[in-house]
Amino acid sequence: HAAGADADSAELRLTGTSFSSGTGLESDGFLAGPILGDVLSGSIAFAVSREDAFAKTLTSSIGESGEIREGFLQGRLRWTPNDRLTLSALAYYLDTDAPGMFSYEYLPQEISLYNTTYAGVLNGGRRADKFTSLNDAPKRHVEKEAVVGASTTYLLDSGKIDAAVSF
Repeated sequence: HAAGADADSAELRLTGTSFSSGTGLESDGFLAGPILGDVLSGSIAFAVSREDAFAKTLTSSIGESGEIREGFLQGRLRWTPNDRLTLSALAYYLDTDAPGMFSYEYLPQEISLYNTTYAGVLNGGRRADKFTSLNDAPKRHVEKEAVVGASTTYLLDSGKIDAAVSF
């Protein structure tokens, strides 16, 4: 079932955020409705964002202190040629690029102990704080995901047949 595709609808949103260690900007939207009367309907949705990392890396070996860039696009179709048969299809693509960041970041819990231990010896006098880290690993999280899927429902006189496939 293609969510939101039963009636004409559209939305566009732009959101900005500001926090202790940076800023972020995000936009998303969708367009949905009938394409061919009651027989074919569909929707398209998108989201794009660019946001600073919550905890900046001050010693990045790739020159990136941390940011997340993400793009998402999704399309859905639903074809109902008669009262018994419904075919639905979905496809989406997600692209995440986070230069200066690992997928999982482990920051010191005791910042004062970390600074006492490492500031003079390994960090050239630089000190970490609540919103920064000193990790020179070549951090970069990249993820690309593409998904396609289809499902069908056929109503019998007694019961129904459902099938689905995705890749």
